[in-house]
Amino acid sequence: MPFKIVEHTADIGIKITEKTLPQLFETAAYGMFSIFVENIDIIKPNKKFKIKITGVDPESLLVNWLNELLYLYSVKHAVFSKFDVILSKAKYPGTKFKLSAAIFGEPVNPDKHQINVEIKSATYHNLHITRKINNNFSATIIFDI
Repeated sequence: MPFKIVEHTADIGIKITEKTLPQLFETAAYGMFSIFVENIDIIKPNKKFKIKITGVDPESLLVNWLNELLYLYSVKHAVFSKFDVILSKAKYPGTKFKLSAAIFGEPVNPDKHQINVEIKSATYHNLHITRKINNNFSATIIFDI
C-alpha cells in the first residue's frame, strides 16, 4: 500500500499517494487500521458492512469516511482490512460528494488482534487532497490519539 506513517506532536498520521481518488480513500482506511492494529494482515475479511456518507468536498468526505470506520469499530467491535470505495456526485442539498463502500473485516478478538494505538478521530489539521503533475492523488491525514 502506498502510504507512510507521519509522526506528529502527540498525534500520528499517514501520507498517501494513489492513482485514483477512490484508491486514496481505500488506502487511507487501510493505513488507519494499520496504525490501529498490530498486524492488519491477519484480519480476515469475513464480515461485510456497507457505508454511505456525504461531504461538501473531498477532504470532508475523507474525514467523514475515516470517522465512520472508527464509529463502526466502536459500535460493532470489528476491525477491517479490505475496503471497496465508490465515489459519486451527491444529490443532496449542501453536499457535493457521496461515498458508498463495502468494508470487510472480523470481530475484534483480543487473543488475535493487538490494538497498538486507540485512534480517537481523523482530523482536518493540514488536510489537503492534491492532484500531482503525474495525475496521482496525494494527502496527509493526522489522527487524534
